[in-house]
Amino acid sequence: MDSLPRTSDSLLVRTAAAPADEWMNLVVAVRTETADGFRAYVQFVDDARWYGATEDDVRSAIPDNAEGASVLFIADDITLTTEGSPVLVVDLQEGRPSFRCVAADLWAVDNNLNIANVDWEDFADAADEQSVYRSAPSAPPARPSATVGREIAMWPEQVAPRRELGEDFTSPRPVEHFAYFRSRRSADAAADDLRSHGFTVDIHRRGLRLILVATRVETLTDASVATFLAEVIGVVEARKGDYDGWGANVEVRDA
Repeated sequence: MDSLPRTSDSLLVRTAAAPADEWMNLVVAVRTETADGFRAYVQFVDDARWYGATEDDVRSAIPDNAEGASVLFIADDITLTTEGSPVLVVDLQEGRPSFRCVAADLWAVDNNLNIANVDWEDFADAADEQSVYRSAPSAPPARPSATVGREIAMWPEQVAPRRELGEDFTSPRPVEHFAYFRSRRSADAAADDLRSHGFTVDIHRRGLRLILVATRVETLTDASVATFLAEVIGVVEARKGDYDGWGANVEVRDA
């Protein structure tokens, strides 16, 4: 099979051709920071060439890299059809038996194993009878934004017509986001937050409301869409704004 990307981050490879919204929900869960500011630092691989690949197929496709991660993550059929999205955790150092980790706790596995702060066996031995690791919750998990869920659910409806037009989903292009605010202070605070994430932001007044337009160059892979939706909506809602959707041109593949 083909080689996977060379990176110092852990790879999270999708091997299940499950509905896009399940994969995108997984991406959001992995990308979401904990209350203490921790998250997994992974590079997502969503390529149909890997759909149906086995654990051994994916492991053997990791390029030699002395500075690479010590752990590999796989999102297979079990991951995308089971509550909690238990990701397969694969040892790239000593080939020890794999275990699973729920998406919300993947940060702990990724952060600690890649710096050898915690031993592999500490996580594996703490897994339950289904070989799934999950930390003991100290507080109820945060309720995911209904707006993020709605926008993710709408994305698959846009994929088919874009594909018919010859869309190259991996081609970067400007993506615009729109949001409404009632307070200038809230709009300015959201703009500052988004600019710190690399967005260009403009604010215009329409009647009694302020319209914020945030733009950043993105690809339109499922993982990218899930990531930027969670990122932008998180800022808008934290600043008491109303998210009003996004848009991007179709980028056609070269003939």
